[in-house]
Amino acid sequence: MQEQAIERFMFRLRSGKFDPAKARRYLGRIRSYLTPDELSEALSRIARKEALKLRHVDDTDVSGLHDIVPSGFLRDWLIYFDNSESPRSFLALTGLAVLSFAVGRKVFRPLPGNEMIYPPVSVFLLSPAGQARRGQAIKPAARIARDAGLHVLQDEATSEAVVDSLASMKPTAETMIIAEEAATLFGKKDYQQGLASLFCRLMDADDRIEKRTKKGGLTVIRSPLVSCIFGAAPAWFSSMPPEVVLGGLLSRCIVAYEPYQEKYVAFPLDDVPEDRIKAGWKRLVASLAEVVECPVTGKMRFTDGAKRIWQDYYERVGKERRKSETRIATWLSRKPAHTLRVAMTFAYSSNFDVIVDEEMLDRAITLLDLMETKLRVAYEHAGLEKYSRKRQRILDAIQLAGGLVQHSILFRNVHGTFKDREEFHKELQMLEELGLIESYIEKTTSNRRVKYYRLTG
Repeated sequence: MQEQAIERFMFRLRSGKFDPAKARRYLGRIRSYLTPDELSEALSRIARKEALKLRHVDDTDVSGLHDIVPSGFLRDWLIYFDNSESPRSFLALTGLAVLSFAVGRKVFRPLPGNEMIYPPVSVFLLSPAGQARRGQAIKPAARIARDAGLHVLQDEATSEAVVDSLASMKPTAETMIIAEEAATLFGKKDYQQGLASLFCRLMDADDRIEKRTKKGGLTVIRSPLVSCIFGAAPAWFSSMPPEVVLGGLLSRCIVAYEPYQEKYVAFPLDDVPEDRIKAGWKRLVASLAEVVECPVTGKMRFTDGAKRIWQDYYERVGKERRKSETRIATWLSRKPAHTLRVAMTFAYSSNFDVIVDEEMLDRAITLLDLMETKLRVAYEHAGLEKYSRKRQRILDAIQLAGGLVQHSILFRNVHGTFKDREEFHKELQMLEELGLIESYIEKTTSNRRVKYYRLTG
């Protein structure tokens, strides 16, 4: 009987005809009866379905990211900004960056070579200029971090300024670094040279970083621990040095790409009393401050069930990495470390404990798998391939048409970008696979079939 139930469950997952919330609950009941391969496949398929469903939730729906993150600060953060025009993925990542930095060095996981992984994560929000309201996710993150007593460096524009600020912190250099426009930090100008490699070392939490000044002096940064929030438009990558785009900096961040804002809210706060807005913000600050002030510390441990999940997940990511092209493989090589940081953040902020159980690890894996659906698009823009810009041209044309356009009209508007129809259709197919557009066919009154494309974001 159990075998038949498992067979039906896996069949529904593979067919794609299932509700992710119900599937996740059912998985919790039958997890112990699944083989490691079945469990890994089930988690992956549910996460993918949640990622696709996320693009279609309405204002009253608390599925998607609201369900993935645990109760506490991060879920309350998403609810508080429910009327924001910034995409949920952006808000989730900026909230996660702040929360993980609040946990700081309280917990850790040791690695070979006397290295440690600490919870703070860094995030990179990518969207075309003026399209996805990055600032509505970044500015509040900086504000709440300061309100909760965390140190924030914002828009420090030169290598010297960043180094001097970090070197002045004693006994350790711990700060959030926020740049709404990453171009203020990274570029090809003389005064911006070396910042990418410096930030890689900061994100790796090197014990000691030495930096030569222009005058030949030596500046020392002691035991840095940072959480970075960067924002940029994809077009910005064309002016960036290779170490920023194709080197290790981008892979050290959890990346989200959103081509357009999620919704349009003309009067976001008109129906909300001012005292309620202030009270909600105070609760968020108090919740974050509680994490900051919690005295519990120690090595983060896994329950036996979480260990089994982690072993399966670690092997799955490793196999994916071997089959992936270079840029994605670089991200996948660091994906387990990102997942550990998120799992530690979830576990500590939810339970004020040093134990990761199955639920918290599941949530972390689901969130990282979800973000990976956006990562592929972001990396294509980062690689600056011609086909990335051509896909953006298609997205722009659909947006200009109001988010919905006939196939023939779309081709007429963008055909000059492509060498032939075949290339155009290949790019359309890739955009559908990436989940950025979807197509459907309608019959006219004369029984003619007309194909339409619409944006999913």
